[in-house]
Amino acid sequence: MPMTIMNKITKDLYIVEDWTDFDNSFLDRISFENFLEKGLDVFSKKDSTHIVPHLTITSYPHAKNIAKIVKENLKGLSPNHKLRILEAGAGTGIFSRNFLIAAQELGFLEQIEYIITDISELSLRQIKDRGTLADFIENEHYKLVVLNLLDLDAAQDLHSEAFQLQNLDLVICNYVIDQLPMLPIKKVSDNSFEKLQIRILSSDVRNANITNIKELKDMSSFVFEKRWIPWELDSLSEIQSQHLNTLNELFRKEPLGSEIRYCYGALAVFANLNSKLTDNGIIYISDIASGLAESSKKDDHFSFYGKTKANMIQESLMILYFKMLGYSFLEKRESTLARLLFFKDKHKSSEKVLKDLFLSINDLETIKQITNLFPKITDSSLVQVAKALLDRLLEIDNVSATSLTFQGSYHFLLKDYQKALEFYKKALEIDFSSQWQLEFKINGTEAFI
Repeated sequence: MPMTIMNKITKDLYIVEDWTDFDNSFLDRISFENFLEKGLDVFSKKDSTHIVPHLTITSYPHAKNIAKIVKENLKGLSPNHKLRILEAGAGTGIFSRNFLIAAQELGFLEQIEYIITDISELSLRQIKDRGTLADFIENEHYKLVVLNLLDLDAAQDLHSEAFQLQNLDLVICNYVIDQLPMLPIKKVSDNSFEKLQIRILSSDVRNANITNIKELKDMSSFVFEKRWIPWELDSLSEIQSQHLNTLNELFRKEPLGSEIRYCYGALAVFANLNSKLTDNGIIYISDIASGLAESSKKDDHFSFYGKTKANMIQESLMILYFKMLGYSFLEKRESTLARLLFFKDKHKSSEKVLKDLFLSINDLETIKQITNLFPKITDSSLVQVAKALLDRLLEIDNVSATSLTFQGSYHFLLKDYQKALEFYKKALEIDFSSQWQLEFKINGTEAFI
């Protein structure tokens, strides 16, 4: 339904959407449509200067760390037993590729069934058609499945055949929980709550008549107003009411007036995943850390990347919920990233090993620092700095498209344009989510040859 200008409230601002519940805004619909319609372009800078971040989360060191946990989980099992691993929200497919490479290097590729899922069928077809996983065999090393996490039983392969998600040993959720429904709630008395509503304004009158996501370049012109109104418990939707006990339990530990991000969508997903896990099941989550998002304020509950809204998560609520289900957990924060590992009691005997593996990785912060610094080195006088950064990167990652791209940039600084071109083209064969950036580099390098 097209939005219309309700009124012009100031000289410079128009109403895009009047007061509505935080979890019922058109922003969520736009984000959903963005992933469905744009596929891998969501992760490209071609249409937006503020893309969905993914370099750290999809990096080879991150994938290898999780692969080491899987290898530990294989101990004591029959060599003929295959672990079923579900990757939720595959996005670019780069993490999938890096995980499969790590599994191959660690010697257990043939002992897993790797299920790569995404809500966007387009993204999965792009991963397949563009050869991101060309070094591996579909239906032998991996499967591609269209999946809405809120409806696990509706999973389908790319031939529209039903796909059963049972007996899962590991579920990997990278930057996917922030896309699930969430409503900020405030407890104002023992039996009284308030919910957050937002009103969306824009200085650009064209944003008040959006009928198609393609008409929206980004959300930089949006202004958001907030207000708190009574949250009537007798008017909740079914999914909102399912986990009130968990919410109340967490509020008991907080002072009145505290705000909690009620991530009821995530809790509903976890409840369904719990029923699909084996007795040895593990759930791994990495997402934007609560209160640590870039440019976030204390009371921010979301951030934007181009046309995509990302909700802040509430780690404490998720931890409480899994503890109520009888899970143990490990938690670590690295810069703006929160990582959580939930596992059942059958892993108690190997908890120390899991903890050592989970907490030992220090490479994610290194990857982030290098990916932030390296592109800024454009002067050949700094070639030794570039060499030091590249050497450090190659110590922890010599297989990814990021590694190949930076090797190309290093040789460009050396004015070895032919070598730079070779590395850029190799990177493009792997990472089509960076197609626009790599083609720009390739064209610029060819001009010097």
